[in-house]
Order: sequence, then structure tokens, then C-alpha cells
Amino acid sequence: MVSGLGAQDPDEFESEIKPYLVAKYFSDYYLIESSLDYTILRPGSLTNENGTGLVVS
Repeated sequence: MVSGLGAQDPDEFESEIKPYLVAKYFSDYYLIESSLDYTILRPGSLTNENGTGLVVS
């Protein structure tokens, strides 16, 4: 599941995308409570720059 950075606690952030984070929170919760195997990705900032091939943590 592609979620969003901050979806684990949408009340922590006050921003215009809070409704999106709340929706992602409930989607993640539904998946976690299911019997499915899963991986949740929470990507951070997206840019329009060319990729470097490197992972930054």
C-alpha cells in the first residue's frame, strides 16, 4: 500500500492535506487489521528532479 508520510498520526500535522492523511490512516488501519500480508510505504517529499539512483535516509 502506498500511504503517506504522516498518515500514522494525521493529528500531528496541520496542513491542507490533512483530509488525505486521515483517509490514508483509515486505509492503512483497515489493511493492518485484515488477514492479508502487507507492506505499507510512506514516501516523503516528492520532487520533479531526475533520479540519482541513490537511497537517502
